[in-house]
Amino acid sequence: MLYQLKVRALKSPTVQRLGARLKRLFGRDFGVGEVPDRLKEDLIRRLVPGKSFADIGCMWRVNGLFSFVAEDAGAAQVAAVDIYPPSPEFNAQLARLKSRVAFIQGDIHAPETVAAIGRRDLVFCSGLLYHSPNPVATLMQLRQVCDGVLILNTSTVPEHPGLANFAVFYPYLDSAQRRLWSPGEGALGLSTPYDPAQGYANWVWGFSHSCLESMLRCAGFRVIERYGQGFLSCVVCETVAPGFLPAAGDWTLAPALRTFSRQGAPAGQPTAGSPEIMRSTG
Repeated sequence: MLYQLKVRALKSPTVQRLGARLKRLFGRDFGVGEVPDRLKEDLIRRLVPGKSFADIGCMWRVNGLFSFVAEDAGAAQVAAVDIYPPSPEFNAQLARLKSRVAFIQGDIHAPETVAAIGRRDLVFCSGLLYHSPNPVATLMQLRQVCDGVLILNTSTVPEHPGLANFAVFYPYLDSAQRRLWSPGEGALGLSTPYDPAQGYANWVWGFSHSCLESMLRCAGFRVIERYGQGFLSCVVCETVAPGFLPAAGDWTLAPALRTFSRQGAPAGQPTAGSPEIMRSTG
């Protein structure tokens, strides 16, 4: 009961406004509020100059915004990746800027998509993880394409007192439970009943911040910067050796993957001849 009251309070606009005011006064998060796009842009601009970059899940509502930010900030190579085709807004911006951003249409869980992306110094992924039925597997796929730093932005749920690594599986919750977690209209699977036909559009998981960090550690990432609290989290991670990988149904120790090198871009980058890649010809 107390935890439900906490969840409802943190969703309150009044509490969120208070949290924003306290953050301005004291310079720290108090468990409420959002992670603004400007923060994500600032992180990319600080970390990307001279580095190869991939934006995983680049289309929904932002039309490749962060890929163009990375290119403008001096990225060596930029790949914009999404399961959906490029939007008209993305194509218009690509032409207007005479951009060299490469668009790759594919699912990050598919081996051919991972091969097309190659290895990147900096990987950015926003608004994707909580839509995945298996978020640990998704993080492991991100590890396969990340040779240095991951910026991950995702929906989360507040920590449960005394219960670390707390998480909620949303599909098939009743309407009362969905209302407790729903951020508002448009959250398929929460503001509406779960619909398998909607695929990745459904909200599938709500994981606490401690759960998120534990999953990242399993996949081979160590959190070095944290932003946001409550229902949103943005973390900056460096790559480390994964603790384990699934093999033949068993959890086994994994071989160490390459760690980040600041000297030069990694090998295995996608080429212009790859059928999955679309480049501007302007």
